[in-house]
Amino acid sequence: MTRKIQFLILILTILLNSTSCQKSLPKSMPNLPIGIDETALNTNLIITASKAVNSFKFDDFLSLSIDNLSDNTWSLSIEEDILIFQYKNNEWIKVQDKSIHLGEAEITLGKAGNFPTDRTIISMSPAINSDFPVALRIFVFAHEEFGENITGAFVDVYLKP
Repeated sequence: MTRKIQFLILILTILLNSTSCQKSLPKSMPNLPIGIDETALNTNLIITASKAVNSFKFDDFLSLSIDNLSDNTWSLSIEEDILIFQYKNNEWIKVQDKSIHLGEAEITLGKAGNFPTDRTIISMSPAINSDFPVALRIFVFAHEEFGENITGAFVDVYLKP
């Protein structure tokens, strides 16, 4: 091979490695302000971010479906119980939701199997400022309606500019 081709291959390899998006987030969790056993996450609630309704772009709203899988009724606050974290420079950084929520501030999820109250859809717009794809971990926490238990779930999403 000529030096010119070797140099081009080297440059392409460096560019591909430096711009590749991280495929999976670490198992470590951010510091959560709510006292919850991390192993209990995604057991009573499940969050999905459907490709059918989301573009996964920075400036578009992100819609999440939250489903109750348990026999308990749970309630959550749109303002306080939804947390967004970005994984950047090997650490978790809290991200604000820049959307304005109109309507109900409290959501109640009925027992599993009680359609339609066992599912809710929320929308958000994470405040992201980047020229590169961003990895987010979104948490939803809920409080037992007639008790002191707290449950939660999280979903990892990747947004692009």
